[in-house]
Order: sequence, then C-alpha cells, then structure tokens
Amino acid sequence: MTRLMPALSGKGQPPHNGLDARSGRSDHRKAKSSSLRGEAGASVEMQRQRFRQFRYQDSEGPREACRRLRELCRRWLKPESRTKEQILELLILEQFLTILPQDVQSWVWERGPETCAQAVALVEGYHMGRREAGMWEQQVRVSFFLARGIREK
Repeated sequence: MTRLMPALSGKGQPPHNGLDARSGRSDHRKAKSSSLRGEAGASVEMQRQRFRQFRYQDSEGPREACRRLRELCRRWLKPESRTKEQILELLILEQFLTILPQDVQSWVWERGPETCAQAVALVEGYHMGRREAGMWEQQVRVSFFLARGIREK
C-alpha cells in the first residue's frame, strides 16, 4: 500500500533529487525501484477501490456479482504472491484507517502507511503534535496576557 494517498489526491511523487554523476548505476537502480514501488502502491490502491466500489447493479445478477467480486478481490489482495499475514495486514490497515476520525484519517492516509505499525505511529505522532501545538498556543496566550498586564500598570 505504498504511497496510497498521492494516487487518490492526484499529487505526484516528488522527484528523486539524490542522483548525481558520482552516484553511478546503483543509485539509479534504487531510484527506479523506488519509483516502481510507488506505481505498484498506486496500483494496489486502485485495485482496492475497484473492489470496494463495486455495486450489485454493475453486474447481471447474483452469480455474476459474486464472480466479479472474487476477481476484484484477488486482483487487490493477490493471494498467489502474498502470505496470509500480508493479506491480513492489508485488511486490518484498511479498516484501521477507515475507523479513524476524519481529520486524523486524512492526515495519516496522505502519508501512505504500509503497515498497521506505521499507521499507529502516525496517529500517535498526529495526536502528540496536536497536544504540543495546543500547549504552544496556550503559552503564547499566557505570554500575551502577561505582557499586556505589565504594560497596563
């Protein structure tokens, strides 16, 4: 699920700036591999969306609907190339992101976590940042009122 949100939001991946004449082919291969992983992540997300957005009305009856869902699910989860644990991780990650409050969900989703552990760390960082911002804002207010009170005397 590499870099899922950029694919959804239309934001492109930042260009790779780490290449220079001295770095040679090894760095080029790494950059190319990284770029391909990004494309693969977008493809995974696209397959997930196709599966999740499929509607009964898009098929010609219940048998066709089940067949299409099975096909879409296999394209997304790729059971032939992923372990059961990897598939579970994808499902749990998706559900975890879905149950988050909307503001947190958007912020975490944009950062494209690939595992539940990464998503949890992002949520914790989000909350910590919000607390720190609130404390900073409170300190600014207190400083402002103290300075104002001192001037009035």
